[in-house]
Amino acid sequence: MSTELSRRGAVVLSAVCLACLMFGLEISSIPAILPTLEQVLHADFKALQWIMNAYTIAVTTVLMAIGTVADRYGRKRIFLVAIAAFGITSLICGVASSVEMLIVARFLQG
Repeated sequence: MSTELSRRGAVVLSAVCLACLMFGLEISSIPAILPTLEQVLHADFKALQWIMNAYTIAVTTVLMAIGTVADRYGRKRIFLVAIAAFGITSLICGVASSVEMLIVARFLQG
């Protein structure tokens, strides 16, 4: 029984650590591709700033509220919904064909 709990604990810890890694990479990876976004999407400096900041603004806006929602509906459920939503919005970011679509997708990703 204790072996099963420790395996389950390791899986949960791994999932949370990977989610934290994704969070950090999402904020820090965008500056590396800004020149490419500027060329491919024909984005000006203002649009590039919005691409950078949309995610951060959304995350900081909902961070405290999500804690309350997780207390009410369960941390596991909210974590799984958040990871699924993050994956879907990451896909939308990847296929964005315009600056506006990318900004909205980044905001939703946050």
